[in-house]
Amino acid sequence: MTDDPFQRQLELEHEGVQLGMDQYRTNLRNRDLTDLPPGVRLMKRAIEPTAAALTEYTEHTGSGQGGVYRPFFRKIDPHVAAFLAAKRIVNSLASNNRESYQSVCIGVANMLITHLDYEEFKKEAPGYVYTIEKDNKWASESHRRATLLRAKVKLLGKTEYPQKVRYGIGQKLVEMFIEATGMVERVMRKHPVTGRENYYLCSTPLTDRWLEKANAECELLQPLHFPMVVPPRDWNSPVGGGFLNNNGTLQVPLVKTRNKPELMALADKDLTKVYSALNIIQRTPWRINKKIFHVVEQVWKVGDRAGLPARDLPELPKKTWAPDTVPNKEELIAWKKKVTSIHERHARDRSKRIATDIKLFVSKRMMEEEKVYFVWNLDWRGRMYPIQQFVNPQSDDSGKSLLEFAEGKPLGKDGAFWLAVHGANTFGYDKTSFEERLAWVVEREAKIIAAAEDPMGMLGFWEEADNPFMFLAFCFEWAGYRREGEAYVSHLPVSLDGSCNGLQNFSAMLRDEVGGKACNLVPLPSPSDIYQEVADVLSSKVERDAANGEVLAIPWLKKVTRKITKRGVMTTPYGVTQYGLRAQLKYEVEKIDKNYLGTDLPGPLYYYLSDRLFESIGEVVVAARTAMTWLQAVASIASKAGVKIRWTTPIGFCPVQDYRAQKLLRMQTVYGGIRLQCGIWEDTLKLDRRKMSSGIAPNFVHSLDASHCMSTVNLCRDFGIQNFAMVHDSYGTLAADVGKLAYYLREAFITQYTDDVLQAFRDEIALQLPPELAAELPPIPPKGGLNLGAVRQSRYFFA
Repeated sequence: MTDDPFQRQLELEHEGVQLGMDQYRTNLRNRDLTDLPPGVRLMKRAIEPTAAALTEYTEHTGSGQGGVYRPFFRKIDPHVAAFLAAKRIVNSLASNNRESYQSVCIGVANMLITHLDYEEFKKEAPGYVYTIEKDNKWASESHRRATLLRAKVKLLGKTEYPQKVRYGIGQKLVEMFIEATGMVERVMRKHPVTGRENYYLCSTPLTDRWLEKANAECELLQPLHFPMVVPPRDWNSPVGGGFLNNNGTLQVPLVKTRNKPELMALADKDLTKVYSALNIIQRTPWRINKKIFHVVEQVWKVGDRAGLPARDLPELPKKTWAPDTVPNKEELIAWKKKVTSIHERHARDRSKRIATDIKLFVSKRMMEEEKVYFVWNLDWRGRMYPIQQFVNPQSDDSGKSLLEFAEGKPLGKDGAFWLAVHGANTFGYDKTSFEERLAWVVEREAKIIAAAEDPMGMLGFWEEADNPFMFLAFCFEWAGYRREGEAYVSHLPVSLDGSCNGLQNFSAMLRDEVGGKACNLVPLPSPSDIYQEVADVLSSKVERDAANGEVLAIPWLKKVTRKITKRGVMTTPYGVTQYGLRAQLKYEVEKIDKNYLGTDLPGPLYYYLSDRLFESIGEVVVAARTAMTWLQAVASIASKAGVKIRWTTPIGFCPVQDYRAQKLLRMQTVYGGIRLQCGIWEDTLKLDRRKMSSGIAPNFVHSLDASHCMSTVNLCRDFGIQNFAMVHDSYGTLAADVGKLAYYLREAFITQYTDDVLQAFRDEIALQLPPELAAELPPIPPKGGLNLGAVRQSRYFFA
């Protein structure tokens, strides 16, 4: 390996591209072509003309040799039939044109017949079908198809279609596909083994060339981005920052958007402060945390511990009945449920297993590098994200913990304090005062040091943390501190998290005293817990309703907890709907216990509580609701004029909200117990007024938290902080610098909201509208009496 870091970086970039190409080729061999982008595009292009040809055929009233199949095709939606035919025919092209014409025709007919059988089965026995689908959700396609078929035959009998009829049905539709699309053709050729001549369905030369080009493009679209071994190129324009070889495959735009004109229009904007913040973060040097790597590796061998998924299918439960005996029905059902549960979890965890393998692969590859760096860019609202996946400063618990700052600092007294706070936070003990968190660490110091000395021996202790590997990384640092004292050089990123950051932003812009207190914008002896406040309000409503005879309230008595309300409160600033609240409640309750409410049909209970939760949140965060309603009204007026919504954030970034209405031709069927869907989207020139209105509140507040994050980075760098681990509402640096970070993030927040951001937004929108519509814009909501300067004395603003 060369000693020249720039040459090694170029080699890494080439290796990442090659790995992406190899993975795509593997997918091309092992997966259906219609699961990959080129196949999907071919299939979508074929559906409309094939459906039109089939419609013309079925509407024809004449007789003739081909008319015998009209009654069959009239039973099925032409677009569904075209969709199924396209799926089967396009997938046949992946066999290098070696599948016989007869085989494809019968395959198409089988898919159509299966669809009709399913529709008949569902019509006659909807509850039975629902139960089968639910019980076999994570089983293989062949198993689901066989299960549905057996149940249908048992209940309704078998629909007989002789092979000759199946071939005729499939042949008719395949012929229509050939004529309507020109993508494939029937060709006579010799079998490569037997030498016998037969008809094959082959792609045309034009289709071959198109597929070859499309697959070549896709090979380059998903490189594995390794961390860089030299600092990334600085950003100073909408393109050109990031990787050294930043053209073609590795070219990264400043903003992740498909709207190239809007991207290039940013070149005319003054983004000096935006570029500065991105470049500062990109220059933060990292390295692999070797101690954590070795532990992750060991835990992964065990599997299903410390938040990592099971590596292999866990051992299935043994049968509880003796061999050669027939179990009773209840015993068999109980055993099958346990087996199904294990298979379902293993299927759900597949992506986690892949991610864990990639994390270890990337970490091992970068293990000996003294410094590594990440390329960052923005989403269209201005939020910052690292390009490299899996192992990065915004990853999950194990992905974050595999990194530490390459440059360390002695802890000092201040750093040791913040290190202890961080340890308690990562364990999940983060709702108390800082002093109580420090005491929590001191009380458990023996176990913490033991975990650092023997991680696998103490696995049962540290894996109970909310973030197990991040907590273990703290254990290693705390042991070092206890060994060397305040002179210990710490490399650990220590973070401060905002208190429901979206509501903090809304409360500040409207000077809301109630919301400000609930989300720690004012000094308090211990942190305010807005999630618990909402839970308390909700519990009182449930108790009142139950006392008044509301039967839907009774199962919730004494069962409304902070965890159940947290997700709903967190997503309120981002426009969560009552439908969304119901889904969140269901998710949180089932995480606790599927029988938590004592009923198998809890649907009405979720409807009831989501209504009460919506009311309770509104009572605690009145101003935020007011601001969101106002923003939606402004967006509605702007979209009435057909105007994209543009605004400038306090940092100088320029988001553009542009949701276009689309026409959708959707086809849906079920094959093999899998719901197959295909949608053909057609863009229109009209704005989607509903999305423009519902999206503005979350997008506006995201743009403001992004502005605060970037302003904090710039301000901290001016005063000597050089290492940053930034997430949207979680700001991190070295423990020794956390006190300074806490000070400057408050100053940046106060500065941002000293000016009236809502008035500035309204003024910008007014300039984009015709005068008559500008006059309809509502005045900004009234402000409360919150003293924004109090944020300076609020210890738990970010904590």
